[in-house]
Amino acid sequence: EYSSLHDPHLKHFLNKKSVRRCLLKNNLITKDGEVKCTLLEFNRFQRNLKHYFKTQKRIATTLDKKFFVDPKKILRTRLKRDMLHKRIQHNVKIAEARARHSEAMMK
Repeated sequence: EYSSLHDPHLKHFLNKKSVRRCLLKNNLITKDGEVKCTLLEFNRFQRNLKHYFKTQKRIATTLDKKFFVDPKKILRTRLKRDMLHKRIQHNVKIAEARARHSEAMMK
């Protein structure tokens, strides 16, 4: 349901002194400029807000499950990579030592 008092495009018009005085006189807004609404409108707004946040939470949960990467899996992958790197370094050192040893034996 449309309410011109909530329309952001009319904000400039509604902030004019004469219009503001008229709205205050008709008890449509507070002195702070907040729009007064009925209890029914407020309850509808709250219901819609709850529905919106539930939907957003459901969407976020679905996306988290879909794109979530387990930190333990990342850690295991890094550990495997580091162990492989250490193993390669160790094998290179052994190969170099064997090469030095065979060169020494040939002399």
